[in-house]
Amino acid sequence: MITLIPVGGLANRLRTICSGIELARKHNYRIKIVWFKDKGLNSSFRGLFEPINLPDIFLKEGTLVDKLFIDRPRQKNFYIPGIYQTVAFQKRFYPKEMQELTDRGYDFNRLCAGGSLYIASYTAFYPFSSATLLKMFRPIESIRKRIDSFTANFQQHETIGIHIRRTDHIISIQESPTELFFERIDKRLRISPNTCFYLATDSEEEKVTFMERYGNKIYTLEEKADRTNYSGMQHAVTEFFLLSRTKEI
Repeated sequence: MITLIPVGGLANRLRTICSGIELARKHNYRIKIVWFKDKGLNSSFRGLFEPINLPDIFLKEGTLVDKLFIDRPRQKNFYIPGIYQTVAFQKRFYPKEMQELTDRGYDFNRLCAGGSLYIASYTAFYPFSSATLLKMFRPIESIRKRIDSFTANFQQHETIGIHIRRTDHIISIQESPTELFFERIDKRLRISPNTCFYLATDSEEEKVTFMERYGNKIYTLEEKADRTNYSGMQHAVTEFFLLSRTKEI
């Protein structure tokens, strides 16, 4: 049995869940996924996605009791869950350790040698396909309708996806300046003038900049990205799937 705690933002959690499910399938393990709301993702799973109805996969919303026993031990909970986890699980792996093992290319198949396993992670630690990710997570009906409605624009032109991080990802800010996006877009428009672009970004300033420069060549959602509230997380799921429907990113 694997108990999996996905942590971090939306993409981090989805990648972690897919990794855990693929690892469990590989070794015929059952897997219990516990989804906690927090400031990094302030929404329940069921508020964003349909239930995962697959054999030996159980996903539940984290309760107050789960916070005492299953949440990852840290200063804010006085490391109390660690006391229970030391007894309840044969092996335990927490986010920092999971990242270090992943960076070293650790073979996580070695973990599944019998006994109960606890994993809390924000990283993709086991290989899975993008098709698995899109199949596993089906947005709730209200989000699906919005995605379908918006992608009607994509069908009229070749649409390229653009993803720009500006508020909380230092590497993206440093290594992906706006000018490089301009260069790529300008080059594409010289080759194919009818191309349009879907812009997903957490920066309202970038939205204005791109729309002023490229006009109706840019599609983007009007809402402001905000992971701290429910509507903001619905917005994030919408953007995630809109990007998946572009020709390339």
